[in-house]
Amino acid sequence: MSDTDETMSVFEKYMSEISLSSAETIDPIEEYLNADACIFWDMGSYPIPNGVDPCFVLKKIKSELADIGCRVDVSIHAYGNNDTVSDGDLLSTAAGIKFDLLPEGDKDAGIFSMLVDMFQWALKSSSTRNLIVLSKNMDNPEVLRHFASLWRWECGLILSPTWVPEVLMEETAHNVFDQNKRKADTLADSDHPSKTRKVTEYISSSAAPNIFLDNSAETMSRLFPIPTTAREMCRETLVLWVIEDVNLPAVTEFWSKHDEITYALLKEGYRGKVRIQGYVVNPKLPKRYFRDAYGDHGITIYLNPEEGDESIRYNRMLLHLLYWAHMMESQSNLVVLSRNQNFGQGTKFDRVRETLEELSIKVAVLNPDKSR
Repeated sequence: MSDTDETMSVFEKYMSEISLSSAETIDPIEEYLNADACIFWDMGSYPIPNGVDPCFVLKKIKSELADIGCRVDVSIHAYGNNDTVSDGDLLSTAAGIKFDLLPEGDKDAGIFSMLVDMFQWALKSSSTRNLIVLSKNMDNPEVLRHFASLWRWECGLILSPTWVPEVLMEETAHNVFDQNKRKADTLADSDHPSKTRKVTEYISSSAAPNIFLDNSAETMSRLFPIPTTAREMCRETLVLWVIEDVNLPAVTEFWSKHDEITYALLKEGYRGKVRIQGYVVNPKLPKRYFRDAYGDHGITIYLNPEEGDESIRYNRMLLHLLYWAHMMESQSNLVVLSRNQNFGQGTKFDRVRETLEELSIKVAVLNPDKSR
């Protein structure tokens, strides 16, 4: 196996050579006329004009979509920062749309956070769906490759600036909303709903709970629920060792954990194949090292690209899990190994875990040092 094959991510294996630019569109309107639709809206890129009621903006956006043929119920997932919290909170309170804060830091941190939500939505939606993205930060080639994957998942795809609601265009905002301005003191009103409702955070506030295995069958915590059908008994299990520091597990540790978890699953009634892989969040060594140290011993190691801050690297890992979920043809189990006592805290892992559970993928988190 080549060096590239050993270390490329799941989505790189899945994709063919498709390229998109942020000015291109794969028009969903004709092909997926009656399909589900969702707008992922970066309010930092396309803010609500000053003095304009956010709920009025929402109505205008849906009206404009209906004018171009998208007349199904359209959901909106909006994102912002500290400057847009008031508008976003008002939208989520009055209109019931989702609103998240985007991570600060690297310029691409926001779009990677949005991508995790896009892939979750695509996995849970109908077989054909329309995905519309309003953001001015989509020029990263890696980001565009993810959009190409969504297109291959039968998502009708529109990326701004191909289509931007007229109501959010700076040059038309004043004329469009001149008669629809809200009072300047609205948000200062103590009775306004945004003053009493806490904005939804984009991160998990707590770490993922760890399960600890004991050598005794009587006291061993279960990894997964008791299988009740033959199909459930035959579930395949992926063990993914997420490596976050420079202390790389030895090959013998990998196979020891593989055998230990396989034995635990057998005692729980599972008979399906068990595979173990590694995912290095912040690799410091060259690719060739991982090929020689692990690949030659039958262990696949995925390396997170070096570019990007911590938020981007963790969201890449979550995207890796979502690609894997899409490729699975049957119900599966996932065991995440991590020595990080706070694994999942400050990330969207809890959301991804819930998505996987909805897709009949059972998830367990283990600390490899405390699983014996």
